[in-house]
Amino acid sequence: EQQREQRVEQAWVEERKRAEQLPPAFSAIKVGGRTAHARARAGEKLSLPPRPVAVASLEQVSPPAAGSAAHGAAEPGCIDLTMTVSKGYYVRALARDLGERLGVPAHLAGLRRTASGCFDLSHAVDLSDDAAALAASLLPLSRAARLALPSATLAPSGALRAGYGQALGSDDFLDSPTTPGPTAWFDELGTLIAIGERQPDGSATVLRGFASPSGG
Repeated sequence: EQQREQRVEQAWVEERKRAEQLPPAFSAIKVGGRTAHARARAGEKLSLPPRPVAVASLEQVSPPAAGSAAHGAAEPGCIDLTMTVSKGYYVRALARDLGERLGVPAHLAGLRRTASGCFDLSHAVDLSDDAAALAASLLPLSRAARLALPSATLAPSGALRAGYGQALGSDDFLDSPTTPGPTAWFDELGTLIAIGERQPDGSATVLRGFASPSGG
């Protein structure tokens, strides 16, 4: 028993160090213009390249939480985990890799996502609610964008140019975040105009537009 626990703990140590992961063949990754799961179901043998991932935390819940497994209460041989991982990480692949490390068959019995980016279970709603309650619980697009992304305020000229999908300069912003990557652009009234990104040459380009140049 002690030896088995030591082997499992060593598997967690190795998983926390993971920098790359082989995606499952049955995944939505595109291979030659088709999803990997479609090609795998057609009988093709796929060799997907590893993808960069990171494991911020991985802890075994002890004792296993009753009822956490998809099939009911935890059973012998069932391990409950709590994890924080990067985008692109497949928890299904963890079960596969853990089985290979320990030399036993393994599969994922249940998965509960408790957070994705800035959104967590506090933002969740009960799908048993009626349609009106569900509609009322939806976050406005502008609110969701402010939660999920850094934001910047456009000058009137910037709102106009962004509404037409044109490149913007520094004079088109009233403020600008220093964080690289996609940014939510709002006009002075708080209307979400576009998601954009600064380029190395100092210009800013629209990735996805939302409002017309008039703000409607």
